[in-house]
Amino acid sequence: MKIFNLPRGAGKTHRMLYASEFNNAPILCKDETYKEVLIHKSNILGIKIPTPITVRELISGKRCDRILIDESIMVLNELVKCVSGGRHVEILGCTLSDEENGKLCRWYENGGMVDRPIGREEN
Repeated sequence: MKIFNLPRGAGKTHRMLYASEFNNAPILCKDETYKEVLIHKSNILGIKIPTPITVRELISGKRCDRILIDESIMVLNELVKCVSGGRHVEILGCTLSDEENGKLCRWYENGGMVDRPIGREEN
């Protein structure tokens, strides 16, 4: 799994659209509105993607073997809302593990982020 951790507006959705086309895998998104946004963006960019899937479609049994997820936190919030019967559940925190960089640790240093092997002390 690849994790695209970039600031807002830095091209994460564009990367997901290209990854969707390249891998022929649908993008899981929060809802129908966001699904239409993804379809619209892919049309503008001329990218041929499988039809995105919403959280509700996935819960309803929409079959897929592989997916990409755009805006993971929004998808997670929607998923929790759906499985909790529509109740608002405040997610206080969450973690992500980037298996491809599993032996690296990210440090804040000199005004930016630096990846270093785990076990190496911070300066």
